[in-house]
Amino acid sequence: MEEQVGLYSVRLHRSFQLLADLYTDGSSHELVFTRSCGIMFDWVKTLFVSGEDNPLKIPNQLFTFSREHAGRSVDVIYDSNRLFFSLRVKHLDEVVAARMWISEIEISKQSERMQIAVQTMYSSRASQQIDIVFGRPSFIAGGKRTVGLGLLDEIGIIDVRRLEAVPQKLNSTQDLCALFDLVFSDRRRLPVIVVSQVDPKSDHYGMMLPDYLINIDLLARATRGYAHIVCLPNELTYEWSKETVSQTNCQKGIPLQ
Repeated sequence: MEEQVGLYSVRLHRSFQLLADLYTDGSSHELVFTRSCGIMFDWVKTLFVSGEDNPLKIPNQLFTFSREHAGRSVDVIYDSNRLFFSLRVKHLDEVVAARMWISEIEISKQSERMQIAVQTMYSSRASQQIDIVFGRPSFIAGGKRTVGLGLLDEIGIIDVRRLEAVPQKLNSTQDLCALFDLVFSDRRRLPVIVVSQVDPKSDHYGMMLPDYLINIDLLARATRGYAHIVCLPNELTYEWSKETVSQTNCQKGIPLQ
């Protein structure tokens, strides 16, 4: 994506996107909507308000408004009756000069679900070498710009099933079937990372190895909010390989189309 800005041709690069449901767990849609929008609004205030310094004049309470100052902007549509929230934010990168971040967020009621859509982009001059940057917004899973823990922990994000902040360890063939259905679900949008256990019966050529060859806790922290992390014990690896190779649904025994 490329557009003309002033004297320079600027490229926009997509850095993060998410389309998922918000976890309700019996809570009313109104409550989930209000709490989720509050997390978004707190994030906006951390971007543009520092103590008494509030150049965009961000209000204290959430309502529909637009603000712009020195190339930075915030546009909010907040409709609590329709359960619709839209936010578009532009702000400068703290480290890289002339890089602009653009975040677009929408929260809405879709039938009996509360859905969130997020897209984050950043700009670079067309003449510059492309520098691919991953930018998960801190309101997704917490971070320095989020007062709380983010949507992942405070509300919950659903991608077929609830997205967890810690690695999920399988214990039974029933867990294996649930994993199979997650991996091959046509509703899944986020990656599933399956880490298999080292064979404890092998002597590993005399080397002492951990259960998993990568730090699964560190992996889970690094991918919070955009991946399912699953630990596969050695005793289930054969069954998992057999099911995935045969492409057979664990629960119904019907080959996948």
